[in-house]
Amino acid sequence: MRRPRHGAPRAGRQALAALAVVAWLCLCIPLRAGWAGEPSVTPAEEALLQQAAAAANDAAAAAGLLAAAETPASSAAIPFAIGAYHLQRQARAEAIEAFRRAVERKPDFQRARLNLAQLLIETGNYGEARTHLTELAGGASSPGAAQVYRLLGYALLADDQPIAAETAYRQALLHEPDHVETRLGLLQALLRQDRLDAAEPLIRADLRRHPAQGDLWSLLAAIATRRGKPQEALVALECARRLGVADATLQAALAELWLAQGMPDEAVALSERLPPGAALDGAQTLGVARALLAAGRADDALRILATAPAPPPAADRGLDAQRHILRAAAHVMREAPDAAEQEYRAVLEDDALNAEALLGLGDVQRRRGKPEEARPLFERASRVAGFEARALLALAQLAVERNDYPAAVAALERALTFDANPAVARYLEQLRALAPPRP
Repeated sequence: MRRPRHGAPRAGRQALAALAVVAWLCLCIPLRAGWAGEPSVTPAEEALLQQAAAAANDAAAAAGLLAAAETPASSAAIPFAIGAYHLQRQARAEAIEAFRRAVERKPDFQRARLNLAQLLIETGNYGEARTHLTELAGGASSPGAAQVYRLLGYALLADDQPIAAETAYRQALLHEPDHVETRLGLLQALLRQDRLDAAEPLIRADLRRHPAQGDLWSLLAAIATRRGKPQEALVALECARRLGVADATLQAALAELWLAQGMPDEAVALSERLPPGAALDGAQTLGVARALLAAGRADDALRILATAPAPPPAADRGLDAQRHILRAAAHVMREAPDAAEQEYRAVLEDDALNAEALLGLGDVQRRRGKPEEARPLFERASRVAGFEARALLALAQLAVERNDYPAAVAALERALTFDANPAVARYLEQLRALAPPRP
């Protein structure tokens, strides 16, 4: 490489190299031969960089020292070093601004531009990251070409451009054919294009070489699921589990597949074998509990629900309501109406028009022989969209129990306007035969 016009003496290059080591630890690219646009420094800047490196144990102080001396005429090495120290103290916003200044001051400074692009990706600014990575991609002979294309593919995929991402990942593979993350990125890009036939042979080939790569088993399961072959997906994830490479996320997905196959025992057993500190998420726990209730296993359902992680304050209220409702259903099954009522009322305190809770609590009161308390609950539920038919059927049942057949007929007729259920229509005809003729 041609020496810059104001080339740094050996000590200055050593100072920059020391900074590059710090930068590498904080995501920066190390100084090495082949990178274009390396900035030169004056003797005074060299001394300043060495002074900052001596204070590197206090990254904030080192960054402050350099920032106080930086001027618009300073070498791009100064803001680059400031960015490295800010990264050392996890101050990403300040690091981004420092690297931007380094790039603005010396647009061909490849390491500064690549560091900036990496941070922009980390913070979700994929558009600006693509701009910098596209600029870097022009220097395909640089030592970081594979990394540039890999990051570009990631940014494009995050920005929902899978075709362009595929091209970038393939370019990266030209430089590093066996890089696992790059190959996974390419597979993700193919799957995002629904090119399952192109992705599957690549996955199987990679699995023959890297059977301990859990992500590959996950992708293979995803392909089987999208093809409507849940049993093949189950086999893929079960292979990952038996190889010991299925993390908690994969094992949770496997539990859901066991549930979908009507095998709650396997799902429960799997949830109990999750690694320490791991657990099914809220929705997955509810799915296991729901399947157990369908199988009549109330005690097991309550045990699984007790393992669910506590929802954070800003969590989906719907999941928390469903947890209470499933607990209530389990208590009903165990003939514990007081416990069931407590769960239903916990839901209604937060959402007075939760139809599932209204119907459940109404049924608890009906079973207790308290129709006068059940009726207003069913009536409120009948005004909630999507639950009209169920609530009207419950009101019809109450009417039949008090031998008020005309009221039952009226409720069933209204129910059929919301859901033309043949079984309800047959029941209506039977009740009409019992009801006195209308005047």
